[in-house]
Amino acid sequence: MLNWISRFWRTSVIGSFLAGLLFLLPIVLTVFIAAYIVGFVRGAIGPGTVLGDLLTRGGNYLLGRSQDTLAFWLGVGIALAGIWLLGLIIKTRAKSIIQNYLDSLFSRVPLIRSIYSPVTRVVRMATDRSGTQGDLRA
Repeated sequence: MLNWISRFWRTSVIGSFLAGLLFLLPIVLTVFIAAYIVGFVRGAIGPGTVLGDLLTRGGNYLLGRSQDTLAFWLGVGIALAGIWLLGLIIKTRAKSIIQNYLDSLFSRVPLIRSIYSPVTRVVRMATDRSGTQGDLRA
């Protein structure tokens, strides 16, 4: 039986088709996964969403109302530049000052605290280089 399957695989049209299909499968799956991720991100921050509209308004402030697509991408660029600038600030000693301020601010609201506290602990545990935990009020 195994000999027949091996011969069928090597000589038949179906075997050649399956070989080609299996060869293309990783490429096709990669394209589908990438398309899903792009669709997910577009659904989260694309035009027509809360964050997407905020980015578009930021770009419209500089370009005017007639260029919505360009304004959106300009808003994305401004947001990325702002995140980069925040990263530069955080790499200095201002990190602990900003962290302590945000911790005290978010710890005052019970619902926000119940979300912010565990998320912050996980992120800080994953990104802490010195091996010590920052003071986070529970």
